[in-house]
Amino acid sequence: MSLAPQTPHAFLRGDRGNLFACRFETRLQSLCNRDFKAKRRQLLQMTDSIVDRYIRELKRHFKVTSDDDLSRKVNIGKSTLASWRRRGAIPADFCGAMLHDERIDYFKLVRDHVAEAISMSAAGEKMLLSAAISLGRQLDDAPARDWASWIADNRLRIFQEIVKLDEAERIDEAINDQYVASRVVGLVMRTANGNLLTAAELKRIRREVRARLIR
Repeated sequence: MSLAPQTPHAFLRGDRGNLFACRFETRLQSLCNRDFKAKRRQLLQMTDSIVDRYIRELKRHFKVTSDDDLSRKVNIGKSTLASWRRRGAIPADFCGAMLHDERIDYFKLVRDHVAEAISMSAAGEKMLLSAAISLGRQLDDAPARDWASWIADNRLRIFQEIVKLDEAERIDEAINDQYVASRVVGLVMRTANGNLLTAAELKRIRREVRARLIR
């Protein structure tokens, strides 16, 4: 997905409370924030740890150890690898080519990364990680070029998918409210692409929903 999400989605960086994030910004969030109009270029937004992990997997697959050797194997400049790390993003078309030609699955790396994070997470984070995994599997079924429209068509369902794991808060009862949906859509988009809501963000959503229900 250039195939696109990197952290993913901006996306909050892993060192600021989120374990990882995937996003299109010209990068997927840009797509979402601008009425999902297609961009000529989509980037797979990731945290630095996911970018590094992906590059390490490429090196393992091609049996090389240096950036120089890897760049020759995949026909890109060494400076390109440095740019990916610096931006925290990898072009979607490159990830797509690696999946198609070499069976190197970026999304599997993300799921593995999330699974590892779960073992270190607090209970509330585990709930959000589980939601991210579930959504990731759904998104994985859709061609990257269709993600933006898929998310646009299913934004309310996506949010319901996230909050249904916390039914005690009854947030899901307010989700059909378009005002509430529009207020949280930025967070929804990030989470739908693998980015985790922080505890503070979840509390903010709850406050907004409750305030709307009281009015």
